[in-house]
Amino acid sequence: MSPDRVIVTTTTFYKDPRGKDKVRFELACELAKKAFKAGHIVVIVDGSPDLGVEGALVDQGAHVFKQIEPGMGPSRRQVWQEAGKFVDSNIAGILWTEPEKPDVIRSVPKMLSAMKKLNALVVILRRTEKTWETYPGFQRRTESIANLVYNNLFSNPNYQFDPMSGPVLIQPDALSRFVEFIPANWGLPDTYVQHYVPVLMRLRDLNVVSVDVDFVYPLAQKAEEEAGLSLEMQKKRLWQLEQLVEAYFTMRRLFRRDFL
Repeated sequence: MSPDRVIVTTTTFYKDPRGKDKVRFELACELAKKAFKAGHIVVIVDGSPDLGVEGALVDQGAHVFKQIEPGMGPSRRQVWQEAGKFVDSNIAGILWTEPEKPDVIRSVPKMLSAMKKLNALVVILRRTEKTWETYPGFQRRTESIANLVYNNLFSNPNYQFDPMSGPVLIQPDALSRFVEFIPANWGLPDTYVQHYVPVLMRLRDLNVVSVDVDFVYPLAQKAEEEAGLSLEMQKKRLWQLEQLVEAYFTMRRLFRRDFL
């Protein structure tokens, strides 16, 4: 087996995979196909009411598990728990990514290289300006604000993170931290667990690093978000921004430390 083999994890939920959700559903299938073709293991937790979604993902080489508990946080903990069952000595890391980012698969070797070279437990992808330019304008603005708050609260000015990029590479030995973390126990919304856990790990002086990566935001999704679904997506981005900024300040109050 390749020493650069990872377990690619994501969660899916499509109410209308042949209509309104068609673009996102097709991108999830593309992610599974690219990851499988690259020699990685693909583990997906799916909550879609349409059984055809599961079948299509399996056809692309993914191991698909039905979502047990509703919600973003529970589904992510579930997929990481399932991924843990596939970990052996040939697995170099566990990649979390949103299903609509198939192009990120080609950056796995660079993320793994950074993990090994820097002896990191977690690698957070950081978008280059080239990558940012492929994003919808409104999303770029809201995610830049969230990143600004995150870095002002938790980072050194000389070493910035881009948690809003989404993908996170986890060393197998650190996977249990993500599975076991329950945000509600700390007064946090049970949503973006992959944002919270690295902050807590850094508070404990565990090595979390950032690496610059070029990938392309899907053109079809960008066009959709800037056209027919524009208002709906803007509401989603604003909700995401509000959720995370509030969570970041909550974490700062609960786990005070001067990162600067």
